[in-house]
Amino acid sequence: DLTDSQNPGLQPELAQWRCEPRRPANTELQQLRQSARRSLVTAALRYTSALPWHNDSSADWLTGDPDKGPLVLTGHQPVVFHPGLAFKYQVTEQFAASIGAIAVAVQIDTDEGDAGQFPVPAAVDAVAAAGGGMWQALTQRQATWTAAAGGASGLLGTGQLGSADHRERTAQQVQRWLTTAGWRAAATSFECVAGWYRQLPESGLSVAAANTAVRRRGGIGSRLLELPLSWICGLPEVVRFLCSILRRAEDLFGAYNQALQRFRQQQGIRNAANPFPDLHRAAGVAGERWELPLWLVD
Repeated sequence: DLTDSQNPGLQPELAQWRCEPRRPANTELQQLRQSARRSLVTAALRYTSALPWHNDSSADWLTGDPDKGPLVLTGHQPVVFHPGLAFKYQVTEQFAASIGAIAVAVQIDTDEGDAGQFPVPAAVDAVAAAGGGMWQALTQRQATWTAAAGGASGLLGTGQLGSADHRERTAQQVQRWLTTAGWRAAATSFECVAGWYRQLPESGLSVAAANTAVRRRGGIGSRLLELPLSWICGLPEVVRFLCSILRRAEDLFGAYNQALQRFRQQQGIRNAANPFPDLHRAAGVAGERWELPLWLVD
């Protein structure tokens, strides 16, 4: 029960969460904001409806009028889900439902790594277990649902789901590791999830989308809309907003650093790297150059 006051994982309690709508005083910014809300929800509906098994839960999606209702966002890298991720998405879903909000889960697909990789407890050293506890004695192995691409892993959103044969081999290997380690209950639970991965299309599906589809199939955040961060970055309103920042780089540079310095003074932080480093200014051939909090992902 996510509303249980005895649950130490949720602070403050869900009943104490607030939703207070605010509108920018600047008319142009408000218009851009309204347009961005519509574009985001439209894109999320399009992406979510293309996921496998979407018909199983589409009637229960948390949707509404993006011009009038609140939007609630959560997000994470689109990796194989784990208990902490499951808890966060369930809390978001429950809160959004309680206030009649549209809820969107953002896939941080621009981070580096293998979205299909997950750790498996493979064995237990009896001597180590006796001396230091079971968790210290576990030997972890790594498995992945991602097709072998060779070389270093790229962005989380670019990995492709492995073939049916690859998924079958992965499932069998994980079962052997869990059984050998004595985790028979975990092996039984894993077989259910592995069965869902086996049912996914043979080709053309990213492992990020596969993880999202399986998570939803398991009932974790299945009422949320889904949208990759890379899609959000391409929305016309986001591009327009970023262009305005680039045109006023010096102004943003000054405002950003001043805000950081005020925060450090208020919080008594002496380390200039916290919570983020100041932006830098440098002299270039064509004049001064200002660093911005933007990254180019190639």
